[in-house]
Amino acid sequence: MKTILLFTIAILFGINLMAQTAGNLTFSIKTTEPPENYNGKHIIALWIENEAGTFIKTKIKYGDNFLQYLNVWKAKSTSNVVDATTGSTLLSHTNPLTFTWNATNVSGTVVDDGNYKVWIQMSDANSNGPTTSCLFAKGTTPITNQAFANVGNYTNMTLTWTPNTTAIDEVATSGVGFVNYPNPLQNSTTIRYHLEKEENVSLKIYDINGKLVKILTEQVGDIGNNSIVWNADNQNGNKVQTGVYYSCLTVGQKSYSQKMIVTK
Repeated sequence: MKTILLFTIAILFGINLMAQTAGNLTFSIKTTEPPENYNGKHIIALWIENEAGTFIKTKIKYGDNFLQYLNVWKAKSTSNVVDATTGSTLLSHTNPLTFTWNATNVSGTVVDDGNYKVWIQMSDANSNGPTTSCLFAKGTTPITNQAFANVGNYTNMTLTWTPNTTAIDEVATSGVGFVNYPNPLQNSTTIRYHLEKEENVSLKIYDINGKLVKILTEQVGDIGNNSIVWNADNQNGNKVQTGVYYSCLTVGQKSYSQKMIVTK
């Protein structure tokens, strides 16, 4: 069978039993002018943390100077702006401010499901700006236009989460000895499997969203032990980003899948 069926992730290998649902979050906010201001000029940052307060990723950062007044953002993010929309100090309140988040951290890895917060900090004076946060649940349940109460000069805050539930299903591998080592991997991993008889074999690599990354083999396999090396690259020979991938083996009419983690 050449087509790999895609299902929701139901079983995770290893000690990490947390689901890692991919998807897209959209957040929108309007800002208003505080009494003390510089005629509309202000700096602002929006970022994401998990419920424990661990920084995940900056999504918006406007301001080149006086960033010490975004003190909470600076302390949490250490000024990391990977994948963020950035720019100079805003000269007026451009509303709404909107960003999208693909559920990954600064390393490009989809984060575990659970509760997360969108944090906002804005300043238009020589003082630390006020902050607020919006709590949401990342998982397989969609969120449509979740609204949050206005807080000070932060208004009209809404959030939508659209999960992608078409990731690879991991299934039992007994009977074929289907393993890969090392895992996690950096530059390469060796994928091994065993055939009791000559059968059509397909071995492919998919990303966490179910997108085909590379075809390693599609042919009649040899009886006995077989091994194929994956060099952490895609079909064009380019190195893949860090994150979660799946080696998907089809032997005759049966399919098997192994979770792999590519690290730096």
